[in-house]
Amino acid sequence: MMFVAMLLMISCFGSGTKKDVANNGDRVIISECFAASSDDAYREMHRYCRNKDEYNMKLMIAMGTARIVSERTTGTVIKSHFASYEVRTDDDLNIWLVDKEFVSKKR
Repeated sequence: MMFVAMLLMISCFGSGTKKDVANNGDRVIISECFAASSDDAYREMHRYCRNKDEYNMKLMIAMGTARIVSERTTGTVIKSHFASYEVRTDDDLNIWLVDKEFVSKKR
């Protein structure tokens, strides 16, 4: 329970560091954060994050519309959006929307 609360805080405020911009097809490394399965789920996830709504975040994770991405998860950028990337993660081969501040190009 405390872990989810701490992750909510980190996801809402980010690390504050600027990382290299990734382009479509780039290999990336993702820091620990929340990710969403669709645009609608992404907006919903951020609403729950802003409201520090742990219950609904856990519900989204249980339903599979959100997940906690583990530290140093790798993947490939599929598409870039204004504040997020669509990333196909190597650990489950699904496409997730991840905030750009948690994504850096793999070197």
